[in-house]
Amino acid sequence: EVLQEYDHQKKRALIKKILAECRIICTFFGECFDVPFLQKEYGIEFNKAHLDLCHWLKRLGYKGGLKKIQKLFTDIPDRASLDIDGYDAVRLWQMHRRGVSGALETLLTYNAEDTVVLAPLLAKAFNMEIARNSHIEFDELPIPALPVLTTQVKHDVYNLLRERV
Repeated sequence: EVLQEYDHQKKRALIKKILAECRIICTFFGECFDVPFLQKEYGIEFNKAHLDLCHWLKRLGYKGGLKKIQKLFTDIPDRASLDIDGYDAVRLWQMHRRGVSGALETLLTYNAEDTVVLAPLLAKAFNMEIARNSHIEFDELPIPALPVLTTQVKHDVYNLLRERV
């Protein structure tokens, strides 16, 4: 299930709910960016164990950003959000605030795809770790399928993004 909010107060409530229900959070480079930003923006402490896949995967030999690493695992489906990046995410939010139809849905799709790919990457990192360390006696984790998203990249919005000024 993909939970998303863009309203400030609803997003704050959703973050608090997730933190209350989870035992550990998993991010990609979130230790340096996402968690500090969310703590400052919403005044919420993240008092949970935190596994940052960026650092773990780097130690396992996978370097680069989330999309680059995701592409190295051919059994993880490609993204619908194409080559949309963090700079584009800011632009999508600005487009949404200006009333561009489909900008918010495209942004939500980009955000969701960044999030749902963490589960299979976490399982892959864990499985690689136990394969490299024969003394670790754990069973491999199954690789979870990506959920079907209820949003999609709007191609007219994507085309606007590629007309960078």
